[in-house]
This record gives sequence, C-alpha cells and structure tokens, in this order.
Amino acid sequence: NNPRRIIRALEVVEATGKSFWSLRQKQEPRYDALMLGIEVPQHELYRRIDLRVDQRIKKGMVREVENLLKRGVSKKWLISLGLEYRYITQHLARELQATSYKLQARNEMIQALKFAIHDFARRQMVWYRKEKNIQWVTNQKKAERLISRFLVLR
Repeated sequence: NNPRRIIRALEVVEATGKSFWSLRQKQEPRYDALMLGIEVPQHELYRRIDLRVDQRIKKGMVREVENLLKRGVSKKWLISLGLEYRYITQHLARELQATSYKLQARNEMIQALKFAIHDFARRQMVWYRKEKNIQWVTNQKKAERLISRFLVLR
C-alpha cells in the first residue's frame, strides 16, 4: 500500500540481488546505544492520557479543528493526522447533521477518544515489550545508574 517503500525495496533487490527483508533481518546495529523504557503502571498511564486529553479539549482543540474545517482544510487530511484530530473531525461532521444533544455527544466523543488512545498505548507497550534491548526503569536513580554504567563501558 506504500509505493515509496515498494520502489525502495525493488531498488535494494536490484542493487544487491537480495531481498530487502533479508538484509534488514541480518543487520547489526550501526551504533552502540542504550535504550531505556519508562515503566508506568497501566492505571497511571491511563490517568495521564485522560488528563492530557481533557487539557487539550479545554485549551480549544475542538475550536481549532472547527476553524481548520471552516478554512477549507479537508476532513480526510485532518482524520489522517492522528486519533485526536480524527475523533474531533468525525464528531463535528456528525454534529452538523444533528444539532441536538451537543454536550452529550461531545462528552461521548471525548470518552471514545480517551479509550482509543488507551488502546493505542496498550498496543505500543506490547510492541515495545518485544524489543529485547530496551531496559525498563521505574525511577530516575535506576536510569542514571544504567546511563553511567553504559558510558563507563564505552
């Protein structure tokens, strides 16, 4: 579905005679790097997500999307920008059709957005957990110890 990536993969095959995927699988890291992940309990992560969504809504994100739509920015492009823009754009499109119960619909949109971001964060964590090189930390002290040890060994 991505012509740019397909073209790049074909260029690699043509130049090396090997599949793009086989080259990426065997590739050693170019740099010696320390990867840290911050361990946050799921309930705390969700609380922070909810707080961030509430703050962005309070600061006028719905108004921002309304203004972008009024200026002619396409719904399709806004929806492609990410979850917040997608949910707000879709909410506004429905709101124009049915103007009753605006507050209820807005609250439902906000809650649905929070749940969608929770789900996205959960999927990210599953993906990150598969990365064997990430060292997970729960506090700054542990991170500083790992960084110091990493720097000394270099």
